[in-house]
Order: sequence, then structure tokens, then C-alpha cells
Amino acid sequence: MKKETRKKYGTYILNSLLGMCIYLFYGVIFNGYHPRIFPATCITFFLVSYWMARKEQSNARNVSLFFLMTLNLLLVLIFSERALTTKMTFYLFMMPASTFMGSWARKQKTQFMYFPLLLVFICVFILPNSIHYFRNTDAFQNRKAPEISYYSLNQQKVKFDKEMTVIDLWTTSCGVCFEEFPIFEKLKQDFEGNDNVQFYSANVPLKNDTREKTLATIKTLNYDYETVFAEKFEMIRDSLGISGFPHLLIIKDDTIRYLGDMETDRKIVLTNTKDVIHNLLE
Repeated sequence: MKKETRKKYGTYILNSLLGMCIYLFYGVIFNGYHPRIFPATCITFFLVSYWMARKEQSNARNVSLFFLMTLNLLLVLIFSERALTTKMTFYLFMMPASTFMGSWARKQKTQFMYFPLLLVFICVFILPNSIHYFRNTDAFQNRKAPEISYYSLNQQKVKFDKEMTVIDLWTTSCGVCFEEFPIFEKLKQDFEGNDNVQFYSANVPLKNDTREKTLATIKTLNYDYETVFAEKFEMIRDSLGISGFPHLLIIKDDTIRYLGDMETDRKIVLTNTKDVIHNLLE
């Protein structure tokens, strides 16, 4: 193999490492937070490809160069368990797309706007809807609700006497749970006046939790919905099959109809929680 050929392919291989370095760099910077890693990686791939697309290079060389830039990243994702997630599927699609669109924009500058429009559309609408939908494909159920006891703040057993009961299951050590409290309160307010549905926030006690500490936490929150206590964490885990929180539980006529994530953002059109409740009430 000639020296020039070895040098050329050596350059291609080094460029292929660039894709992995970009992805890992943003992974560290954003602490594994994909809603930021994904657009930052795509934009960087686009700009690097735009810069590398020299006018004197042939199209064939551009294609090889830009595809190899993503090769290592694609291989790692394909052979990783993380590749099975919805987020990783979007990486597999957008990494080559970003590089090719960068090259295209260099040659046809009027097409430069297509990439940001595509990226915004995917990040704002397609990706959130897909993630929420596939995370909750098993959330829709139709099985008898297990016998789980819930107690009010004054330690009285709570009786669910409405057609439908919506329960936000949370723990005191779950930061995401606290972030969803205002969303759950707004969800309850949206169904204010409907006598067929009731809303409860249910604290699930963990091993080191004390009732006094949890009561103090609830008092400081001062939300509009009623908070109750689940009897035991083990009972929730074994009867519902969940160990992570938060979880939204919807019971209709003593039957579990939904057990999954709560999502009320208007951008989410697939399995939006408001739509789920409305459909179950019909």
C-alpha cells in the first residue's frame, strides 16, 4: 500500500474517532442529560462536516470522510444495551444525517436552514413523544387492583369511592417526584368539578423514612390535592411490580387501567395523561 494511501485511510480512521469524542465530551459536560447531549452532538457534527467539506474534494471522498466520522459512535451504540432505547435510535439516525447535511449545506448555502428546522422538530416534538410513548407501552392495563391500604394524615384508612381514582406514587428521597407535584396539582385542577374522579398523592414509605419527617415535608409543600400514606413499600413493590418512582396509578371500577409516567405537556400528543383520563371517563 502506497504511503499516500495509508495516510489517507489513516486520516479517515482518525476522523472516525472524532464522532465518539464529540459524544463523550457532551456526555461529560451535560452529565448524561440526553435532551442536551443530543442537539449539541448533532449541531457539532453538522458544523464539523460543514467545515471539512472543501470545494476541491470529490463527493465520494466527502461521503467516506463524513460517514467514517460517525462510524465508531454507531458501532458502540449498536453493540450497547443502550442502543435498545428510543433515544439511541434517534442517535443512529441523526448522526449520519447531521454529517451529510453539513456537507450539503457547504455546497448549497441556501439549504443551511433545513438542518436547524429538522433538529428543532425532532427535539421538540418527535423525540419527547416517542420516548414517552415507548416508555409507557405496557402502562395500559386491565387487571384487578390489589388490596393496598392507604391512610390519611390523621391515620384513618382512606376509601376510594369514586368511579376513578388517580394516585401519584412518590417517595421522600425522589427529587423528580417533587418536581412533578405542581404538574399533578394542575392536573387535579383541570378535572375540578368532575364527581367521577378523585386525585391523591400517595407517599410510599422507604426503610429510613419517618412519619414525622414526611408530615413536615407535606406541610411545607402545601398543595391543593390530598396526600395519603401507602401502607408499605414492599406491598407496593410486590403487588404493582414497581420499585422506582414517581409512578402514576389510575384505578377505574377496582381495575388498574394505567400504571406509568405522568406527562401533561401540550407537546406530548401520544398518551398524554389528560387524554388518558378523559378517554377512561368516557
